[in-house]
Order: sequence, then structure tokens, then C-alpha cells
Amino acid sequence: LRGTEYYETLQKLKDSQNVTLYDYDLALNLYYFTSIWKEQRKILKKGDLELFMRDCGSKIDMLNMQWIYRAKKYYNMKPADIYLLLIPIHYRLSTEQVKEMVEAPGLDEFQVFVDKTIYARHYNFHQNLTIEQMYADCLHYLYTVDRRRNPYSIAAVNTYLFLKEEEIRKLTTAMECVRYSLTPEETLAYVGGRIQ
Repeated sequence: LRGTEYYETLQKLKDSQNVTLYDYDLALNLYYFTSIWKEQRKILKKGDLELFMRDCGSKIDMLNMQWIYRAKKYYNMKPADIYLLLIPIHYRLSTEQVKEMVEAPGLDEFQVFVDKTIYARHYNFHQNLTIEQMYADCLHYLYTVDRRRNPYSIAAVNTYLFLKEEEIRKLTTAMECVRYSLTPEETLAYVGGRIQ
């Protein structure tokens, strides 16, 4: 990868001890989001820039909330370790809100702080959904609304790419469910369908 834009990011990990695939994934995600956030102003004009910032910024905020939730629920990570996972960009979440969520002692307290965010005011986080489903549903809504309101802008491209990412994620999940011999109902639940 020498000579590519990824070399420096991955070289730091290569020289470290006990590096996992997850570490590489995290490093590439951080690089991706920070680089597109920096470059957007150089490339996009005013209208497209606003749409892109809204979609990308919301995605970053939602990912950060999702990662905080997972770190607390599944890994019982300390706040200092959670901060290392987060994308260092805040769009509609203030630094103080992120700090409150990260330093919340438990999931109930975390949920109280999530309820105070702008995303909770515009989206019902108390449905019977997983954090992944909330993330996908909220972003699906944002992208499709932007595409509908601005069909001849970057919103159409952003929405297309988002829908393709979701399609790939669902296909990958379905293949994993088949591999592990899950029932059709379980598979549907994992893929994001609603079962009764």
C-alpha cells in the first residue's frame, strides 16, 4: 500500500503490538470520515455542501452514539477507552452531549442523555428496535427526504450509495444467517425486517 493515501494510517498499526482486524477497521473508518469531512468544503458548492454535511454529519453522530452504546453494553469499556473509538467530529451533538453519553455510568443513564439529543426529538428511539435498526431507519429517512426535496443534487448520489451499502449489509447478514443455519424468522429479524 506504499504510495497510497492509506499507507500512513495502516503503517502505524503495523508497527504496534497485538493488533486485531477490528483495529484496522476502526483506523480506516476514522481515516475515511475525517478525510471526507475535511475535503467536502474544497469540492462542494453551497447547496450540495449543506446536504452533504447534513447527511454525513448525521451519520457520524449516529455512529458515535451506536459505538458508545455497544462499548457500554457489550464490552463494559471505561470512558477513556470509549473516547478512542469515536470519530472526532460533532455535527448536531455537542462535545458536552458526547461527554455525558460516554461518561454515563450505565445504559439507563446513557438513554437519558440520548433522549436529550436532537435526533431523539426528531426520531422515536423508544420503539422496540436495536441500536443498529434505529441507526439504519434514521439515516434512511434523512437520505430519502433529502433526495425527494433535492432530486438534482448530490443528495441523489448520497442516497444511492447509502441504499447500496444497506443492500450489501443485508445480503452479508443473510448469508451469515444461512451459514449458521438460522430459521427464516431469525434471519428476517437480523436483516432488519419486522417480525410479529
